[in-house]
Amino acid sequence: MARIDVKNGFGFNLALLDLNAIYEAQTYLSTSTVFRADYGGGTSDTFRGSGFTYNVLGEPTGGLVTSYQGMGFGQVVFTVTGISTSAAALAQAARSGSNSDDLALFRSELGGNDVLTRQLRIRQTRGLCGQRSASRRSRRGQSLRWRRRRSAHRGRRPGRDDRRARA
Repeated sequence: MARIDVKNGFGFNLALLDLNAIYEAQTYLSTSTVFRADYGGGTSDTFRGSGFTYNVLGEPTGGLVTSYQGMGFGQVVFTVTGISTSAAALAQAARSGSNSDDLALFRSELGGNDVLTRQLRIRQTRGLCGQRSASRRSRRGQSLRWRRRRSAHRGRRPGRDDRRARA
């Protein structure tokens, strides 16, 4: 079961995920447990796991990725934990020019009963598949539980549009 934590008022749209950007990073951190692509300006992608190995170009060739964290403007945008995918498969998806294999890789990891935690200020959370439980956290730390149903939210944003309809 994977867990996605969306933080600091950012949105999460799986369709916008593009691993090809890893090749545009300014610097890299490559250890046996961490692979980080740093794009400058406080923006980076960090993959954590175990047994990471690299070729002479610094591309991951082996190991197991167990978490993925996206940073933007010096703040954590999202964290995905509880996954288990090959670092070589991740590098293969990053090498292609299309993001369709990136999406397929992440959707295969997010195909079960996953948990999505997001802050109340977030307007969009898209691209998820399968059944999920999610919680929205208010500014005071109170937790509101809701279960996502595909047909109930098609064509509108859950939460914001619901509040307008009730007013």
